[in-house]
Amino acid sequence: EGAGEMDEFPNVLANEGGLDVTQGPDGTLWVARNDGGTVFYQAPDEEATDLLKVKSVFPRRGPESGGGLLTIYGQKLFGPGGTPAVSVGGTPCTVNSTKTYIDVNGREAQWVKVILPSATGTVDVTVSYNDKSSTFSGGYRYITGQQSLLGIGKIYLVGADSDTDISLLQD
Repeated sequence: EGAGEMDEFPNVLANEGGLDVTQGPDGTLWVARNDGGTVFYQAPDEEATDLLKVKSVFPRRGPESGGGLLTIYGQKLFGPGGTPAVSVGGTPCTVNSTKTYIDVNGREAQWVKVILPSATGTVDVTVSYNDKSSTFSGGYRYITGQQSLLGIGKIYLVGADSDTDISLLQD
Protein backbone atom coordinates (compact mmCIF):
# COMPACT_ATOMS: atom_id res chain seq x y z
CA GLU A 1 0.00 0.00 0.00
CA GLY A 2 1.15 3.56 -0.63
CA ALA A 3 2.32 6.00 1.97
CA GLY A 4 -0.46 7.49 4.08
CA GLU A 5 -2.99 4.82 3.07
CA MET A 6 -4.91 2.74 5.58
CA ASP A 7 -4.79 -1.06 5.69
CA GLU A 8 -7.47 -3.05 7.50
CA PHE A 9 -6.16 -5.79 9.79
CA PRO A 10 -7.91 -8.33 12.03
CA ASN A 11 -9.56 -6.99 15.15
CA VAL A 12 -6.47 -7.38 17.38
CA LEU A 13 -6.84 -4.18 19.43
CA ALA A 14 -10.64 -3.86 19.55
CA ASN A 15 -10.92 -4.76 23.22
CA GLU A 16 -7.80 -2.87 24.24
CA GLY A 17 -8.91 0.60 23.14
CA GLY A 18 -5.28 1.67 22.87
CA LEU A 19 -2.78 2.92 20.38
CA ASP A 20 -0.05 0.67 19.04
CA VAL A 21 3.03 1.11 16.89
CA THR A 22 4.51 -1.64 14.73
CA GLN A 23 7.19 -1.98 12.09
CA GLY A 24 6.01 -2.06 8.48
CA PRO A 25 7.44 -4.38 5.80
CA ASP A 26 9.92 -1.71 4.68
CA GLY A 27 11.19 -1.03 8.21
CA THR A 28 9.16 2.15 8.81
CA LEU A 29 7.00 2.58 11.92
CA TRP A 30 3.24 2.29 11.41
CA VAL A 31 0.58 3.56 13.83
CA ALA A 32 -2.44 1.40 14.69
CA ARG A 33 -5.81 3.06 15.21
CA ASN A 34 -8.89 1.38 16.71
CA ASP A 35 -11.95 2.70 14.90
CA GLY A 36 -15.20 1.18 16.18
CA GLY A 37 -13.80 -2.33 16.57
CA THR A 38 -11.78 -2.30 13.35
CA VAL A 39 -8.03 -1.77 13.57
CA PHE A 40 -6.25 0.24 10.90
CA TYR A 41 -2.48 0.56 10.43
CA GLN A 42 -1.33 3.76 8.83
CA ALA A 43 2.02 4.02 7.09
CA PRO A 44 3.95 7.28 7.43
CA ASP A 45 3.48 9.92 4.73
CA GLU A 46 7.19 10.51 4.44
CA GLU A 47 9.99 8.03 4.09
CA ALA A 48 13.12 8.19 6.21
CA THR A 49 15.51 10.41 4.28
CA ASP A 50 18.77 9.42 5.95
CA LEU A 51 18.83 5.79 4.77
CA LEU A 52 20.46 4.43 1.62
CA LYS A 53 17.58 2.94 -0.36
CA VAL A 54 17.26 1.52 -3.88
CA LYS A 55 13.74 2.34 -5.06
CA SER A 56 13.70 1.21 -8.69
CA VAL A 57 15.81 0.31 -11.71
CA PHE A 58 15.47 0.91 -15.45
CA PRO A 59 15.29 -1.06 -17.60
CA ARG A 60 13.91 -4.04 -15.66
CA ARG A 61 15.19 -6.57 -18.19
CA GLY A 62 17.75 -7.01 -20.92
CA PRO A 63 20.02 -9.42 -22.80
CA GLU A 64 22.06 -12.14 -21.08
CA SER A 65 25.15 -10.77 -22.82
CA GLY A 66 25.10 -7.68 -20.57
CA GLY A 67 27.02 -4.59 -21.64
CA GLY A 68 24.04 -2.23 -21.49
CA LEU A 69 23.44 0.50 -18.95
CA LEU A 70 21.25 0.01 -15.89
CA THR A 71 19.97 3.11 -14.07
CA ILE A 72 19.35 2.62 -10.36
CA TYR A 73 17.11 5.19 -8.65
CA GLY A 74 16.98 5.85 -4.93
CA GLN A 75 18.10 7.98 -2.02
CA LYS A 76 21.48 8.38 -0.32
CA LEU A 77 23.07 6.04 -2.91
CA PHE A 78 26.35 7.98 -2.64
CA GLY A 79 27.85 11.01 -0.94
CA PRO A 80 29.58 14.14 -2.26
CA GLY A 81 32.42 13.08 -4.53
CA GLY A 82 31.87 9.42 -3.64
CA THR A 83 31.14 6.43 -5.83
CA PRO A 84 28.96 3.56 -4.61
CA ALA A 85 29.72 -0.12 -5.07
CA VAL A 86 27.05 -1.81 -7.19
CA SER A 87 26.44 -5.47 -7.89
CA VAL A 88 23.90 -7.12 -10.15
CA GLY A 89 23.28 -10.77 -9.35
CA GLY A 90 26.28 -10.66 -7.02
CA THR A 91 28.66 -9.54 -9.79
CA PRO A 92 30.36 -6.15 -9.24
CA CYS A 93 29.52 -3.53 -11.88
CA THR A 94 31.43 -0.60 -13.32
CA VAL A 95 29.77 2.70 -12.34
CA ASN A 96 29.31 4.83 -15.46
CA SER A 97 27.84 7.98 -13.89
CA THR A 98 25.93 9.36 -10.90
CA LYS A 99 23.57 12.26 -10.37
CA THR A 100 21.72 13.98 -7.51
CA TYR A 101 18.41 15.70 -8.37
CA ILE A 102 15.12 16.84 -6.82
CA ASP A 103 12.25 14.39 -7.42
CA VAL A 104 8.61 15.24 -8.14
CA ASN A 105 7.88 15.39 -4.39
CA GLY A 106 10.58 18.00 -3.85
CA ARG A 107 12.93 15.53 -2.14
CA GLU A 108 16.57 14.92 -2.91
CA ALA A 109 17.02 11.73 -4.92
CA GLN A 110 19.86 10.10 -6.81
CA TRP A 111 20.56 7.77 -9.68
CA VAL A 112 23.55 5.61 -10.50
CA LYS A 113 24.22 4.22 -13.99
CA VAL A 114 26.23 1.00 -14.22
CA ILE A 115 27.37 -1.28 -17.02
CA LEU A 116 25.53 -4.58 -16.73
CA PRO A 117 27.53 -7.80 -16.44
CA SER A 118 26.48 -10.90 -18.37
CA ALA A 119 24.27 -13.32 -16.43
CA THR A 120 21.07 -15.36 -16.59
CA GLY A 121 17.76 -15.35 -14.77
CA THR A 122 16.22 -12.84 -12.39
CA VAL A 123 18.76 -11.22 -10.08
CA ASP A 124 19.04 -8.76 -7.22
CA VAL A 125 20.52 -5.27 -7.60
CA THR A 126 22.57 -4.06 -4.61
CA VAL A 127 24.09 -0.64 -3.93
CA SER A 128 26.58 -0.15 -1.07
CA TYR A 129 28.15 3.06 0.20
CA ASN A 130 29.93 3.85 3.51
CA ASP A 131 29.03 0.55 5.22
CA LYS A 132 25.35 0.84 4.26
CA SER A 133 23.60 -1.11 1.53
CA SER A 134 20.21 -1.65 -0.05
CA THR A 135 19.06 -4.49 -2.27
CA PHE A 136 16.28 -4.36 -4.85
CA SER A 137 15.26 -8.05 -4.80
CA GLY A 138 14.57 -9.52 -8.22
CA GLY A 139 15.22 -6.09 -9.68
CA TYR A 140 16.62 -7.17 -13.04
CA ARG A 141 15.78 -10.04 -15.41
CA TYR A 142 18.12 -11.34 -18.08
CA ILE A 143 16.31 -12.43 -21.25
CA THR A 144 17.58 -15.32 -23.39
CA GLY A 145 18.18 -14.39 -27.02
CA GLN A 146 17.57 -10.66 -26.62
CA GLN A 147 20.12 -8.36 -28.22
CA SER A 148 21.17 -4.94 -27.00
CA LEU A 149 20.52 -2.09 -29.42
CA LEU A 150 23.08 0.24 -27.86
CA GLY A 151 25.35 2.08 -30.25
CA ILE A 152 23.23 1.40 -33.32
CA GLY A 153 22.09 4.99 -33.82
CA LYS A 154 18.52 5.69 -34.91
CA ILE A 155 15.96 2.93 -34.54
CA TYR A 156 12.83 2.83 -36.68
CA LEU A 157 9.85 0.68 -35.74
CA VAL A 158 7.81 -0.30 -38.77
CA GLY A 159 4.70 -2.47 -38.86
CA ALA A 160 4.43 -3.16 -35.14
CA ASP A 161 1.03 -3.64 -33.56
CA SER A 162 -0.14 -3.47 -29.95
CA ASP A 163 0.77 -7.14 -29.35
CA THR A 164 4.46 -6.63 -30.18
CA ASP A 165 6.78 -6.84 -27.16
CA ILE A 166 9.59 -4.33 -27.64
CA SER A 167 12.36 -3.57 -25.18
CA LEU A 168 14.81 -0.83 -26.18
CA LEU A 169 17.89 -0.28 -24.07
CA GLN A 170 19.58 3.10 -24.18
CA ASP A 171 22.47 4.81 -22.47
